Amino acid sequence: MSKLLAYVVPLFLLVATAVPSAPAQAITPGEASRFVSTLGDNAIAALGDESIDADQRQERLRGLLREGFALKGIGKFVLGRHWRAASKEQRARYLDLFESYILHSYGARFSQYSGETMRVVDEKDDRGKGRLVVSEIVRGDGSSLIVQWRVREGKGRLMIVDVVVEGVSLAITQRSEMAAVMQQKKGDIDALLDEIEGKVKDLR
Repeated sequence: MSKLLAYVVPLFLLVATAVPSAPAQAITPGEASRFVSTLGDNAIAALGDESIDADQRQERLRGLLREGFALKGIGKFVLGRHWRAASKEQRARYLDLFESYILHSYGARFSQYSGETMRVVDEKDDRGKGRLVVSEIVRGDGSSLIVQWRVREGKGRLMIVDVVVEGVSLAITQRSEMAAVMQQKKGDIDALLDEIEGKVKDLR
């Protein structure tokens, strides 16, 4: 799984989620494909821009993350049932740390970007909830992998709510990992937040 993440996450900063959503608005066929393609092109351009430094690149990618993904839904889904137990202050701190962790945990991979390309190969209805965009990511050595992007419309814009890499949901994988940490912390949300904050500091 980590090998797949090494290629997909640097392109899209993907820690995307299967976020439970409100009834979806109808998305015009082809609209989701254009959305994913444009976001991908912008991410690749940022990764390949040698005129900016690492901090500028990271800020540009942060903007793309906020533009393309349902960040609040990401945090809520990954934290699972513990989200309901968290206070307003804990939720705000968690979401801030979660976003920072996404960026910094994969920051080291940015420098390893070696010209991977992505092309959309199909788009179809996703069980009446939105659109499923199927893409192929071609790596530098010529090998490829299939990545599916679940797209929904919310708050007047399109958002990616889940990513499935070679049949594996990144959302469910991260949720399982978070549950394991919370079990280790005996459900102590503040202890979890302190650990995430420590990891972010180490990665900076």
